[in-house]
Amino acid sequence: MRRVIVIIISFIFICTFCNHKINSQQKKEVLLPSPYHLSFASIGAISLESRLDCWARIKKTSSAKEIRQDMENILKILKVPVDSKNFKNGKHPVSINFYSSYGDYRLQLSGQSDDQNGETYFLLSLVSSECSSDYLRNLPQILSRASNLNWTSYYLYTGRIDQSLNTESQQKILRTVMKTLKSEEIDNFAGKNIVSMTGYSQSIENISPSVLMGRKKYNIQVAARSNSKEGKTYIYIGSPLILKDY
Repeated sequence: MRRVIVIIISFIFICTFCNHKINSQQKKEVLLPSPYHLSFASIGAISLESRLDCWARIKKTSSAKEIRQDMENILKILKVPVDSKNFKNGKHPVSINFYSSYGDYRLQLSGQSDDQNGETYFLLSLVSSECSSDYLRNLPQILSRASNLNWTSYYLYTGRIDQSLNTESQQKILRTVMKTLKSEEIDNFAGKNIVSMTGYSQSIENISPSVLMGRKKYNIQVAARSNSKEGKTYIYIGSPLILKDY
């Protein structure tokens, strides 16, 4: 009898220990910072925000009513409250814009019909005050599955160093970022107060698919812009490239 009790207690102990190890490992995976967050940390930069820009198209023209319905469906998928006051007509004859702020996010959704090419376009921009947002990272896949549209996505992560750096120092910190991302430097540019580098990193291919430009493959672009009046340097990480001005 004692032997049976010892076996049962030992079994319970082993199960409890294994369960604890599994839970601990899962927590570590959930809390594991993104490579972009680590990149800012590697140069002592303060994370400011992350931005998603994605777009999709339908190979047919749409009426304003159809565009509005499609936009409302997209917002429903995103679980964004739909307020009719946030819909505005665009400059194009058949185009609609939607603006909203909720939680830590600022959203802009646009829909436009192009009679000349026989297509309808949707553009979604979402900005978060968090540098590393799993919500932003997973959105294009969620949208593609639920809306039956193929979305192309680009990300922009912004950070800040509270010091105005010269060109040489900008190049050093950007190469540190590239090293953190395990990225091969392909091209670089240096101008007045601005330095930019592009490259490819196999280590982030699963979260940042590459794009081809000519015969070169890229999935990362980093840039630094110094503001001497503010005494600050802004750091940008584009995935796969930077779309916006910096």
